[in-house]
This record gives sequence, C-alpha cells and structure tokens, in this order.
Amino acid sequence: MIRLETGLYTIFAYIPLIALITIPFFIAGIVKKKRNQKYGKLFVTGGIFLGIFVLWLAVLFAGGMYGFGPGRFDAAKDISNLFVKNISKETPVGVGVLLNYADDKTIIFQGEFGLFGYDLANKRITFSVDLEKAVGITAFQGSESCAVVRVAADGSQIQLYNSDTKDPVYYIDPSKGTYTLGPYQEMENAFDPIKLEDGSMGELGSTNPAGAVGTIGELCFRRDNQVWLIFENWDFGQMLPALTDGEIAAAYQSNDNDKKPELMLAEKWFTSQTSRYDIITGETRNNHNVILVGDKNPEVEGLYTSFRVFVMQKDGDAYSVKAAKTVEKAMSAGFSASVLVTDGMTIVFGDIADGIYDFSSDKIVPAEFSEARVIYDDGKDAVVAISNNTPYMLILDGEVEVKDIEYSGDGTNVKYSDYFSDDLMTDVTSEETGFE
Repeated sequence: MIRLETGLYTIFAYIPLIALITIPFFIAGIVKKKRNQKYGKLFVTGGIFLGIFVLWLAVLFAGGMYGFGPGRFDAAKDISNLFVKNISKETPVGVGVLLNYADDKTIIFQGEFGLFGYDLANKRITFSVDLEKAVGITAFQGSESCAVVRVAADGSQIQLYNSDTKDPVYYIDPSKGTYTLGPYQEMENAFDPIKLEDGSMGELGSTNPAGAVGTIGELCFRRDNQVWLIFENWDFGQMLPALTDGEIAAAYQSNDNDKKPELMLAEKWFTSQTSRYDIITGETRNNHNVILVGDKNPEVEGLYTSFRVFVMQKDGDAYSVKAAKTVEKAMSAGFSASVLVTDGMTIVFGDIADGIYDFSSDKIVPAEFSEARVIYDDGKDAVVAISNNTPYMLILDGEVEVKDIEYSGDGTNVKYSDYFSDDLMTDVTSEETGFE
C-alpha cells in the first residue's frame, strides 16, 4: 500500500474506539439530569461521537460492497510480472483460441496458454499474461467458470478477471505494458466482439493444411490476403516480451542510442526476477548490460543498505548474470568505492554522501560533490559526474589498474587514498551472482 492509503486505513481502523468515548458522556448526562443539573451539552457531545461511529459503519458497509480494501490504489506494476513462461512451438492450443479485439494495427487474443497482444505492423507479440498466475483459471468465455477479458473500444485498456469472483480485476494498459488491480467496474464503451463474427476484421487460424490448430507454432491471423504467423518471432524461453512501442519511443527520445532498448529489456528481465533492488542506472558495454542497483532497506522505505553492480548478457533465448559485486553505503568518509574487473571491462562504482570527515575538527562537515576522477594505469584518468546522496558508476574499456579516485566539488577536493589504506585492486573479482 502507498503511505497515504496506509495512514487512512490506520485511522479508519481506530474509529470504533469512538463508541467507547460516548459511554462516559451519556452516563454523566444521565447522572446530571437526575440531579437536575445542566446536562444538554453532554448528550450533544456524546451524540456527535455516536454519529461518527454510525457514519463509520455506513462507510464500512458501502466500501465492502464496492470492493475497497488495502492495496486497491497501489501504483501500476510492470506486466512482465505476469509474463507467460514455459511454452514452446509445440505447446498444444487446447480447445481453441478466442479473438478478443482487432483493429488496423493490433489484435488481442486468449487461449488456455495465455492472453496475448500482437502488433500487426511489426509482426511481434507486445505483451502476454499467464492466466493461471493472474486469475487462477485458463478456460475462456463459454465455460461455466472462466477468465473473462474485456477490451475498450479503442484498445487502450483491458479488463481481466475470474468470472466466479470478479475480484480482483486486472486493468491492463497495453501501450505502457503496465497493470493495476482494482474492484470490478462495468467497462463503458467496450469493444463489441460481435464485430469479429463475420471475419471482416480478420480471423485466427492455422497454417496446418488440415485446418485445425494443433500447436501455437501453427497459429496465424488472416485478414484479406495477408497472413501473420503469430509466434514466428517469439523467443521461446526468453524471460520477457518485446518492449512496448511506448518504451521504445522513450528510449530514443533523449538519446539516439541503438543499444538503449536492449538495456531496457535487460532491466525488465531483472525486475521480473527480483523485487529486492531498485535500479539506479545502467549501461550497455561489450555486449553486456551493466546495472547499478540499490539493495532496499526492508524496514525503511526509500533507503538502501548497500549498492550492487550486476553484469548481464543475453545467452541464447534468455539472460544470465555473468558477474556481480557489492559496495557499502557512503558513511563518515563521505564516499565509498569498489572495482569489478570482468569480461574485458573495469567497473568503478560507489556511493556519495553529503558530508566528509574533517580530520582537524574530528567532525563530519558538509560537502558538495560534482565530479569523481578515476586515476588508473600510469597517469591516465576518466571523469564521471556525481552528486550528493547518489551512487555512481564508471565503466572503463579493458582490464585497467585503478590507482586512486579523486572526489571534488564546490570547495571539496579529497582522494580515496586520504581515507582508506586498502588498495582498490585488492579484490576485483565477482561475488556470487545470485540476487535473492
């Protein structure tokens, strides 16, 4: 739950105590009435508290009927959390497939093997949902119990829910590749599946000459004289679907870097595997995706216990973590640093605080950091921009020997060697690569 929601539910949970507060007011009022003393204000005050309690009961009943509860207003989640896994071209279609939506650019369909979106122009699957994982059932409309899919008329939103419970409902945004959970609401202006019955908008079928769709590898979509083989470009065994159009557009908007979508895909894979870390920054180098992450503090939201670098590589149809290393948070020195040498590159990373230890006064004094200069080999250097309370990462090509790091800013100029006697190159090998 978000903090506001947690606070509201906490306040709401303690409102019944008000009922206890009314008791002494009414008792005192009755006593004063018998003594012929003024008692009106006591009854009015008790009545106010009693009214609040009655209102609480009404709100509780209405909220229960509507389906409100903790977690209903959580932020949108990445749909990769629901991604279909463990299928192959030989996976049986089962009882068939159902076309839920079609327009000039997109189709949405479901089968016992999952719910999928397909981009007709780019011939690729844009998202998938494991129905068993999401709603606990894979059967589709027509069955007594089924996974119900409703699509907005313009294809901008998808409703997914179990027909038996309608709780929770998945509200999927296919353009962003995200979903939220919420109570059931009738979808206004929903796409009418009757439009698909005459086949004018296209039909799902099979490339099998016999006509019947036996496996998903044979599944195709026909419209006019065109045929799309749905799973032709699907990486069976990959851990994530292709990036959505919105994600690709965002990748190129600020930087024309043809490797950036590759990094985004690797990051999506990483976040689908673990929720322990927040990704801070990343870079693609030497056919590897390098990300710097913060290890979340389980007790304090927004804080990290340490920082870690992961080096990932797409290995066939999946990703693998090739190397990993941890660095501690910046403490009294004002900074921390670690070096990882792997796969033809040297990764220098660490954390920056907002103060440094001053030897003369034996105190932590405020400091402004803006630049870290990594000194390596015989007098060579490389610079990375840094800022207070933010981790940093610099990747150097080749296996170099880091001699020192100089941190500077407004009135600040210190070196790693001023505070630490250990050699930065003492241990530059990978730790265990697991991230759970």
